[in-house]
Amino acid sequence: MSPIYIDYSNTQILLAGGSEYHDEPTLLPLQNVKSSVQQFHKTLLDNDIFGIPNENITISLNDTRKQLNRKISQLVDHTQKQANTLILYFSGYGVLSQSNNAFYLVASDTNLRYLEDEGISLQSIKNKLSQSKASKKILILDALFRSISGSEAIQTNAFSEFEYFDDVFVLTNTVDNANSFHDYFSPESPTFLTDKIIQAVKSGLNNDNPFLSTSELGLLVENIYQNENLSPLPKSYGNSRTRDILFCKNLKFDSNIEQSDSEEDKAWLRAQEENNAYVYDDYIDKYPKGKYVAIAIEHLKRIEEDDESWLKARRKNLLFSYREYLYNYPNGVHKEEALKRIKEIKLNGRKIKFQQDLATALEETKLDIITKDDSKQKKQKKTRQNQNFAMIDSFIRNEKKIVPSTQINISNEDLSSKAIEESDEIITEVLAKLLVKQKSFSKAADAYKKLAKKYPKKKKYFLAKINELKNL
Repeated sequence: MSPIYIDYSNTQILLAGGSEYHDEPTLLPLQNVKSSVQQFHKTLLDNDIFGIPNENITISLNDTRKQLNRKISQLVDHTQKQANTLILYFSGYGVLSQSNNAFYLVASDTNLRYLEDEGISLQSIKNKLSQSKASKKILILDALFRSISGSEAIQTNAFSEFEYFDDVFVLTNTVDNANSFHDYFSPESPTFLTDKIIQAVKSGLNNDNPFLSTSELGLLVENIYQNENLSPLPKSYGNSRTRDILFCKNLKFDSNIEQSDSEEDKAWLRAQEENNAYVYDDYIDKYPKGKYVAIAIEHLKRIEEDDESWLKARRKNLLFSYREYLYNYPNGVHKEEALKRIKEIKLNGRKIKFQQDLATALEETKLDIITKDDSKQKKQKKTRQNQNFAMIDSFIRNEKKIVPSTQINISNEDLSSKAIEESDEIITEVLAKLLVKQKSFSKAADAYKKLAKKYPKKKKYFLAKINELKNL
């Protein structure tokens, strides 16, 4: 089977470690764990070995059970693409339960008396990792195993739990129901397994592969343990597929390739420098059985997935779609353009918001003016009505009775025309509205013009009414 290539830009890593245990006085502090996390982190950032982007690495040191479980869940959430690689690393205490003989990792707030409730079971880690859609999953457990009093007598295959991870390569020093150790007197040194992993990736192998596979890493670490007479020997678990995951660069091969004069090696170096779909496809066409074909195919797959995700984001052309693209491809081909579009959308959104706020403020101001003017008009109208009523009352009281005349003068003059005759004195808003209802739009417009002159404070309001009549 062809090896599975790790795409470092799409690799997400959680480095977890526990060196202090506040609720369990029987467990000694593990200062070496802090050094393990720091030095492994430094190795992952090293471009000569891995070159993992720092933003793809999360560090969890002395977290509580709840905090650590949340970070494992976040790691799973960030690896929901097949192009992703997931690496979960833990360094700290691992304990076998007396009640169910299951294996638990110890968090900073774990009390061994309540291990089943306060520890992190291996089964829960299995369940979480199974929810990731990453095609490459690696679990490294540098768990310093401790047997609780009485658990040594339990004759079961508790450590067979490590064998049944679906599509996960597991490397651990927790095997054979034997306590594991580290150099307590050198707290600046990493724990043994982490230290030997770092040694292994730095030593490399004398072969024709540019990368070390997970199975080769496991063998290198085991050989180092044997040469230094360390025990128990670490063990790796995985199927034929997960054992072929390319874990890191093979430094010995890298030093040889620079001296190589083969045309294929030169073509591959050129393809890596240009790093686009066309050059990888050209390489495959020219060397269909070349030693870099598997890696070239993985590059092509990643670039095509990147382009497909970008096209979806462009079609939606929304802020969240570009955010989603960057979430899935933080170092994607279209990263800069996605950031540019996000900036443009935000800027346009601010302009629209400003215009809406301005329009709202103007409308509120206009309504406030109209309300004040209406209130003033109502007061004036009420005053005029009172004055008219007073005049009528006075007339009724003071005027003499009118004697009907026996002579009736009939005039042929048409009085109706005078009744509807308009003048500046009797023009009112009510009359203008009446003209609108009668669809006498021209007369209504003239009425509003006269009202605008008569009431300057409401001029904008009446001009707006005139504009509405133009549309009618």
